[in-house]
Amino acid sequence: YTIRPESDRMGYRLDGQPIPGPDGLSLLSLGLPVGALQILPSGGVVVAMADRQTAGGYPRVATVATADICLLGQLAPGDWIEFERCDQRTAREALAEVGLA
Repeated sequence: YTIRPESDRMGYRLDGQPIPGPDGLSLLSLGLPVGALQILPSGGVVVAMADRQTAGGYPRVATVATADICLLGQLAPGDWIEFERCDQRTAREALAEVGLA
């Protein structure tokens, strides 16, 4: 995915392969952590950033590992980003490696 120019501290809008969301799904607003990947009705992807809203109703498919949030925040529009699935144990180990655990 590529970070779009209209991205800001609230969220990074991404260009890339759309992710189809469930048709007609209405979600309750839930807490929205930094790094949550939200799927818009168009299939677009938004990563919630530091100044995000505190609750959201779009489907969420993943959350960026806490160890990678600082790196994510240093990216700029036009930068490329790739996501890799990991389990909680791997995420905790990565957090320990960067000294945040």
